[in-house]
Amino acid sequence: MRRVTQSEIGKALGLSAATVGLVVGNSNSPLRARLSAETVSKIRAKAQELGYTPHKGAQMLRSGRSNLIVLLNFGGHTEIGGRRSYHVGRMVHEAGFDYQTIDAYWWVGEGRKLLDQIIDLRPRGVIVSGSMQAAVALEELIEMGIPVVSIGGYVPHIPWVRYDARAAIKELTMAAVHAGRRRLTLLLGAKSDAVAWQNMDRVEGFGDAIREAGGDAPILSDDASTCSSYEESDRLQSNIVYSCSRQRPFHDFEPGMDAAGQIISREIKPDALICTNDKHAIGAMTTCSRRGVAVPGELWVTGFDNISFGTQGPVSLTSVDQRTDALCEAAFEMLMARLDRAAVAESIPEERVIPCEIIWRDSTASPLHSTPPAGSHLHSQPVIS
Repeated sequence: MRRVTQSEIGKALGLSAATVGLVVGNSNSPLRARLSAETVSKIRAKAQELGYTPHKGAQMLRSGRSNLIVLLNFGGHTEIGGRRSYHVGRMVHEAGFDYQTIDAYWWVGEGRKLLDQIIDLRPRGVIVSGSMQAAVALEELIEMGIPVVSIGGYVPHIPWVRYDARAAIKELTMAAVHAGRRRLTLLLGAKSDAVAWQNMDRVEGFGDAIREAGGDAPILSDDASTCSSYEESDRLQSNIVYSCSRQRPFHDFEPGMDAAGQIISREIKPDALICTNDKHAIGAMTTCSRRGVAVPGELWVTGFDNISFGTQGPVSLTSVDQRTDALCEAAFEMLMARLDRAAVAESIPEERVIPCEIIWRDSTASPLHSTPPAGSHLHSQPVIS
């Protein structure tokens, strides 16, 4: 099928091809602002009538950029990474841009190759998603005039949006205390991720709640085999445990299963296990089920991320929903605001914080706490972001 040209639109309206290009082309020329609203309307109407579509190769030659928005996904094979890719792709498509996802999970340590791949695509903008963005020198893209926005990972000089993990973990912990739980353990992810803001926020939220409830500062242990023992006492006790030194890919439930096995083998067990991701929590509940530890009767278990697996099995999992749709919408809005101006490294980058939502389910529905705290939201079905 023959492509309609800008010259043909101009000829039909008695205008030059250059004038038509100011409206339907990829033009940032200040001359565009001089066109009357009537002229702009006529050009757009005629372009639609004739079935005009922009020639992307020509646009790229003129502007040095494609019409492409790239998502760098550091989320690997996770459900959260997939959700973010879906929501960003939907918004990019609706806004009339082209879309490409690059699975950056396996590129860590090979940042130069990753950057070269992005540069070859000449994107209009880049959204990065995940917690390992700092492994790649993304500032180089900004130096080339390509705006970059981050979801869920801090990179110097790049605007970012994150969820409020600290407040969510604090609310879960306070709920356990209010339910009469006196021995609380926070189960972290791999120790190799210890400096990630996600882990730090969760640790701080747990500590906030314990201190507010009158307990001593939680004791941090390298792994479940060395964590401090609990006493048979009514006083509030707490500790923080790393699940493993480094998690193996595609063995997502293993760290939670192993850590829970060591934790519940103690003579005096915790009565609340606050996990910092759902897969650890599901693994922990699996071990509890196999060893006859009742959840939630003997042990409260909570997760984080609200993945679909959490609704399966005999005991559904209380979890924290990141509100992925809201995170992606905020990031896309931030990127769009930067597309039409020169990309710059921001000395104090814009930061937006999205509140989480706790999804209360069976793993915390003990007789001591049959309903969620005031102000929280009870959902019997999963929330798919």
